[in-house]
Order: sequence, then C-alpha cells, then structure tokens
Amino acid sequence: MFCPDCMQDLDDVPLDDPCPQCGGLRRSAQVSGEAALVAVAAAAGTVTIGYSQAPGWTYQWRSIQRHLARLRAQYQGSETPGNVEVEETVHALFLALYHLYDWLHQDRAVSTLDEPTVKAFVDQHQNSLSVARDYANTRKHMKRNQPNARIAQITSIDSGSSGYTVTIGHGCGSLRGT
Repeated sequence: MFCPDCMQDLDDVPLDDPCPQCGGLRRSAQVSGEAALVAVAAAAGTVTIGYSQAPGWTYQWRSIQRHLARLRAQYQGSETPGNVEVEETVHALFLALYHLYDWLHQDRAVSTLDEPTVKAFVDQHQNSLSVARDYANTRKHMKRNQPNARIAQITSIDSGSSGYTVTIGHGCGSLRGT
C-alpha cells in the first residue's frame, strides 16, 4: 500500500490514519501475480483492482508519463508501429497534458492551486503548455472560427531508420512548425 500523492510506503500505517509524509487520506496498491503449476484441479481465480473515486492529479500525471515514454520509444526507433500509431500517441499525450490543467485545480489535496493560478501559469508558457491547450482545442473542435483562435495540429510525421519525428504546427489562423 502506498500514498498516491507522495509515494510514501503505507504498509505499516493503519487504514484510517493519514499519510505520515503528506497527510493524504488516499491509498493505492500495486498488485502483481505469478504463474504457478499445481497438482490439483482448482477454479480459475480472479483479481479485482479497485480505483479511487478521487484519484488526484498524480493519476493524470502517470498517464502523461506513459504516453511520453511511448512517444520517446517511437522517436528512438525502439518502437516502430507506423505513422497512425505515432499520431495516436501524440494525440493522447497532448490531450492528457492539457487535461492536467483540470486535474491540478480540481484536486482538493492541492489547496494552493485554483483555476486562475493554473490558467495564468499555462498562459505564461506560450511555447510549451499553451501549445498543448491549442492542440487539444483544435482536436476537439476541428475548426477554430474565432479570429484570434490559436491552432495547433500535426503537420507531418517523418520516419527513418532511427525512428519517427512529428512536426506540430501552431499559430493564430496559420500554422508554423515547431
């Protein structure tokens, strides 16, 4: 058992007690299984994994880390799935990145972050976090009709012997590559 907010080991902490490191009340567990041969007939067992109804922003962060690891493997050529799968990885990563915005300001365990604070931080990082926002909105709406709407979308995917490279164009009304 561990605290999903700070990763503190909670095996010896009673279930009703808060995390001794961060004070959080949530618990997560990692379960692994091994195959075994037995000499008796037995019914197949099942394992049920429970999920918190309020998982916190770290749940979304772990999703981002998985998408990013997949994209890095595709860029390095250790995963060569094809351009459609690379495109889907980019979509998933950018949507997860932008959705982190909501997870951060809605997580009650992070009381110092409200929506205006998170929005101001995103707005201050026009060449990184704002591209994720623009990409997610372009992907969601297909067409951006407002005159000042920023557009971000994949303009090309290159593949070679060393892996893939994705170019994302972004800008107001017209796209420039990044």
